[in-house]
Amino acid sequence: MDQNSRRFSWKRSSVPSDRFYDDFDLKFTFLKKDTSDALLFYYSLNPDSPQKIHSDIYSARIKAPVNDSTKFGLIDRYLRRIAKEKNKASIIDRAFVFTGHGYHSESLDAWSSSLLSYKEQFPQLFIPGNVLKFYNHSMNSQIKVLLRRELEDENLDLAVFHAHGAPTKQYLVGFDPAESISQNIKSIKLFLRSKLRTAKRHKKSLHKTKQDYMQRYGVPQSWFDGAFSDSIKQQDSLLYASQDMHTSEIETMRPQAKIIYFDECFNGAFINAPYVAGSYLFGNGRTVAAIGNTVNVLQDVWATQFLGLLNHGLRVGQWLRLQQSLERHLFGDPTFHFQSAGHISLAHNFNKQMQDETILKKWLKKDEADLRSIAVLSLYQLLGTDFEKKLVKIYRTDDSFNVRLQALKCLADLRSAAFEAILFEAAKDPAEMIRRISAAWMGDTGQDKYLSLLSKMYIFDLSDRVRFNADKALEKIDPVKAEKACVKALAHMPESNYRNQIMERIHRSFKRVER
Repeated sequence: MDQNSRRFSWKRSSVPSDRFYDDFDLKFTFLKKDTSDALLFYYSLNPDSPQKIHSDIYSARIKAPVNDSTKFGLIDRYLRRIAKEKNKASIIDRAFVFTGHGYHSESLDAWSSSLLSYKEQFPQLFIPGNVLKFYNHSMNSQIKVLLRRELEDENLDLAVFHAHGAPTKQYLVGFDPAESISQNIKSIKLFLRSKLRTAKRHKKSLHKTKQDYMQRYGVPQSWFDGAFSDSIKQQDSLLYASQDMHTSEIETMRPQAKIIYFDECFNGAFINAPYVAGSYLFGNGRTVAAIGNTVNVLQDVWATQFLGLLNHGLRVGQWLRLQQSLERHLFGDPTFHFQSAGHISLAHNFNKQMQDETILKKWLKKDEADLRSIAVLSLYQLLGTDFEKKLVKIYRTDDSFNVRLQALKCLADLRSAAFEAILFEAAKDPAEMIRRISAAWMGDTGQDKYLSLLSKMYIFDLSDRVRFNADKALEKIDPVKAEKACVKALAHMPESNYRNQIMERIHRSFKRVER
């Protein structure tokens, strides 16, 4: 978004970020103070600034989700409550993970692969007596009721949401799949009524809007009926509201998870009042810390990187410091940590441990995947190119998806011949996320040597996200050569309507890019 465009306000086109305070190497230029909100100051990140986040300290915000004088009472109550919670040492023995509507492009391969990642990071939760529940929005149309029950479980330690979001809501579910013709018609009518209301809100011609949809979809005019009827508007509104978790609902709950991670857009947008993360944190429950994003967040990032270190007593502020971006923020107490579930505790002297080569090399031999992962990153930061051969060996031999991906990330940072060579292997990795990220990396190199492999990924990979990334990578490298490579790869598929559909998609996609 261009902040100088009349289409967007500066408030909307900017990224609220605490990296201004905790990454001392970043360089900013002051632009102006907001004219309507005295707490907002605009800065530009300079071109000669480092283009990577590497915060020197961890930080967090304790900001109530209101703008009036009641905020002082909320902050006071929060601080008194967490002072008691910090004296109740506990390990992580109960957690849940929720994946919402539209996340991972509904790729079941991406979802199932992510479950294996959690098993590596929290192995004790898969032992009888402990619990890690995986909720997918498609499991139940009343998933919100089930999530509320889970959130209010007094034994809950950790909750993770992978979904779409807004400052005041979490998008949980979409519409149920239609099982009959009448259900399909009902859904279409709902869609058309919403479009007509949007047109009116934007002061567009209602007659023209109707005509456009009638010509596009061949629907009768009667299907728009009731768009502005009070009773039908209320009925539609209640249906839409039932799909999401709103801050007004969160304020009536008693969330028990000590840490809640919102891998969702805008849930950490603290410049708003209320905002989702704040409503959980300052509510009537026991939540000590919440992680959320101030603006949009990509779905192809490694959202759970090092999350398993919380299992070893790592302070939540230190975890976020390993995982930072401009938009991801911590709210609440950054010093909070669980007891270690193993023999190694990271609650104290973590930074010192990360500089001890002897300790880190011992960790490479540990059973715990995230201890090996952090050892891989830290040894790479200490040894640089001298660690390259070991990184290649770790990728080829480690049975942990998390460790292999960490080794690949370090190799990607080197951008060496070894990295370019290992991508041919990574593109066939059993872990969906490794294939997904490898496809994007191949596109970033811009080299023709990956065209044949990417074309096969684009056509045959099980994951929608891998196919999407392969498509974009092919476009980056060369659309003309990409089309030829895809046609060649498709020759190995038996003749069928499905094959013809793919062929048509290939020609349409790359011809569009050529133009």
